[in-house]
Amino acid sequence: MAVPWKEIVKTVGWARELWKHEAERPRAVVDPNADADARLLALSRRIDELQATNAEQAKLMKVLAEELQGIARRATTAYRLAIAGVLLAIASGLLWFLP
Repeated sequence: MAVPWKEIVKTVGWARELWKHEAERPRAVVDPNADADARLLALSRRIDELQATNAEQAKLMKVLAEELQGIARRATTAYRLAIAGVLLAIASGLLWFLP
């Protein structure tokens, strides 16, 4: 399974835009007489959006972890085969020189 680089770049780009937006956004003064229900509803929606984004990022991290695990498994197999090849070469070289 290939690494979904386009999705990762899109998610990272979106996170940067969100960070920049939040940093540049003017902070509103909280009015104690304002409608608390409307503010709570907006906050609830924002929390839902953040949870959805977090879930999507967790899925991407899982895919990346599986890819890295596969790469490590293939590297280990290649290393073991290389060691076996070197040992066979040494053994055949010793047999060549023995009478």
